[in-house]
Amino acid sequence: YNYMRFHHHLRDLYHEANPWGLHDHTFVSGNPHEAEASNQNERIDYYMTNHPGIQPLALRRLFNDDEYGYVSDHVGVYGEFRIE
Repeated sequence: YNYMRFHHHLRDLYHEANPWGLHDHTFVSGNPHEAEASNQNERIDYYMTNHPGIQPLALRRLFNDDEYGYVSDHVGVYGEFRIE
């Protein structure tokens, strides 16, 4: 993550839209669609850009325990953006 952010100068759009969500998990242990049992919850899905004209309007996780239920071994990340 830090390599991509700082070496390649990428912005994390999910984190910009959710400043408290840096560690929001997109792979969740115990998910019924998980291929192998794991004890780790991780954030492994990202919206990143180096384009200064892309601004996040809304990004949120869905297809998880809270919204619509699991449909994959990852939760979905929905995004809306303004592109200038």
